[in-house]
Amino acid sequence: MKDLKQIPDVDISDAVALFKNRIKELEQDQQSQMIALALSYPPRVRALLGAMVEDVNVGIDSSRLKESLNPLTKFELGKSDTIMKTVSNWNIQ
Repeated sequence: MKDLKQIPDVDISDAVALFKNRIKELEQDQQSQMIALALSYPPRVRALLGAMVEDVNVGIDSSRLKESLNPLTKFELGKSDTIMKTVSNWNIQ
């Protein structure tokens, strides 16, 4: 997720769909561990993961990710509103 925009010829929609499917397949404790580990990554990764977790609605609390972000920061992803419904909650454009 960290270098998603730098991968040559990647379709953002396909990559996000793949990430969301992988998140769904994880056990509850693995999902919680993933969120804990994401706190050491850049804000754009935390925002993207938070939006995906919220969109997948796996019942994991993503509030730690949300609290770690500056509410004034905007993240550019490109055509993000067609990828996930929750991007506006995470300031992803």
